[in-house]
This record gives sequence, structure tokens and C-alpha cells, in this order.
Amino acid sequence: MTTLRLPATWAAAFSLAASCASENPSVVADVTTDTVESSTDTTSEQDILDTTEAEDAPEVLEPDSGVDDTSAGDAAETVESIPEIVWVTEGAIEVGVVSVPYDYAAPDGPRFDLRVGRVKRTGPVSKGVILFNFGGPGADGLRNLQFVSEVFSESLKFYDFVSWNPRGSFGSDQLGCTDDVTALEAVLDVYDGSLESSSLDVLLQTMRDFIDSCRLSNPLLIDHMGFVSWADDMESIR
Repeated sequence: MTTLRLPATWAAAFSLAASCASENPSVVADVTTDTVESSTDTTSEQDILDTTEAEDAPEVLEPDSGVDDTSAGDAAETVESIPEIVWVTEGAIEVGVVSVPYDYAAPDGPRFDLRVGRVKRTGPVSKGVILFNFGGPGADGLRNLQFVSEVFSESLKFYDFVSWNPRGSFGSDQLGCTDDVTALEAVLDVYDGSLESSSLDVLLQTMRDFIDSCRLSNPLLIDHMGFVSWADDMESIR
């Protein structure tokens, strides 16, 4: 006769079965909370535990990389195809270009170069890169980069500072409008701010004429100079 020691939860289950069997004489069960005696079963306690653990063990799945195996090669090839920025020293900063599409909805369409600048960290330990967007809109990122490098000299010990000249300005496919901007400025000077005055109509028409002149100078760029394109440009630089 072999004595098997089972977990308390199993023993409790057998005890419940035994209490039910006591109401039916044809069912005989000899159960205690500590042992189950059997005259024929020679299976060891470890065999039972091993079998139970194997049955209850959760299925182990390989971690999902998040990349479809069929396209992994293509993804790697795409990453490798991103060109490094070639930095050239110009005064106190380094300057390079990043090729971006005019229209991010058509990434294989015409492209132009964004002018980017960098000031390298002054210390031996790198904590990354800070990309500055100086707003404006249209602020000269490269000129302002020199300024912040002096103001935030402590951060410059650990971080490279990078910025860019936004599309349509300062060498980033600069937009050259044919109309004299002074005409628009003159209308702005006399506009009284009312939404119902005739001066508003004059202002809006003057702005339309000015924008049309800009469209003539760079038709590819003029419809893609909003903040969404700016954000996409930042991702391209990153």
C-alpha cells in the first residue's frame, strides 16, 4: 500500500466527495485531509505533481517583436537607406541638410533640402540631442541655435543642440514672393480690427494677392507650409 500526500485543496475535494458518499452505501471512500491510501496505485507523489504542473502550466509564447516577419527585411532596408547628415563647420555651428518631401502624403514625390544646424556637446558624457523649434513662424533656427548654446551652456555639456530653418525660409527652399510685402504691411497698418468693416475686405484681398504671388514663385511649396508639415519635418530630422 502506498501513501500519497496531496495538497490540502485536493484533500478537501476528496473530503467533500466522501461526505456525499456516506449517504450512499454503495460508494466507499477512505479520505483524510493529509493522506489517501491505495492498495493498487504505485504512482509517486512527484509523478502526480509533475503531471499536474505540466497540465496547468500556461502556454509559453515567443515575444512579439511587433514587426511582421515578412516585412522585417524591408524595414531594416528602409532604416539603412536613411542617409547620415554630413556636417560642415560654419562659424560657431555645424551645418547640414535633410532631404524632405514637399508633400508628406506623397513621400515619393518631389523633395527639397532643409537646412539644419548643430552645436555639439562640450562634455565627454552624452545624454542625447535636444531639437529646438524656435517658432516664429519662420524664425531662423541656425542663428538662434548659437544664442541658446550660450544661454544653456550647462545643458550643452551633456546634449547636442540641433535646430533647422523652416521650409520656405533661410535656405530651406526659400519662398520668394514677387509682390512687394510693403503693400500688405500698409494695409495691415490701417486695419482697425473689425470683422465687419470694409477694411477687412481690403485686407483679405491684399493677402490673397500676396499669397498668389508666392504661389507663382514656388507652386510646389506654398500649399505645404503649415504646422503639420513642420511637425513632419521635425520627425525627418529626428
